[in-house]
Amino acid sequence: MKTTSSFETPLLTAASSDSTAFDEWDQAPLVSQVEPLAKLAALVEKLIGSAESGPFRQPVDTMQYPDYLQVIKKPMDLGTIKKKLSSWQYCTATDAFDDVSLVWTNCMTYNEKGYPIHKLAAKYNRACIKFRVKISQECECIYVCLVVVFCFF
Repeated sequence: MKTTSSFETPLLTAASSDSTAFDEWDQAPLVSQVEPLAKLAALVEKLIGSAESGPFRQPVDTMQYPDYLQVIKKPMDLGTIKKKLSSWQYCTATDAFDDVSLVWTNCMTYNEKGYPIHKLAAKYNRACIKFRVKISQECECIYVCLVVVFCFF
């Protein structure tokens, strides 16, 4: 089967590849979600590339923090989000944004207010909320335009 770039869906490439691509359709996000998911993937890449993001790039080391899983019931990190985005495990941008938010809220829950890591997570959380609002507005406009076009033709 032809390999796809991280932002192509099987739906978009099925016509040019063998029939096994059709098996992946059920797992592909809705076409309306492709753009916001691609933008979120770019944000995650930018976050991973940030010098400050080291503690958030991989799962928390539970050997170093043995009580972590007692405090945090749903661990999440940027590396896991990147893998899930590139393998189309998110059907909606909301699901992916929720995981990004979870990275920051987990950190702020586990680490006391005032610690540098808590402050960093709060900073990233604020930035991601602004990004989410911006993307929601941009993509909602695109969705509304598509609905209008499809409804009148």
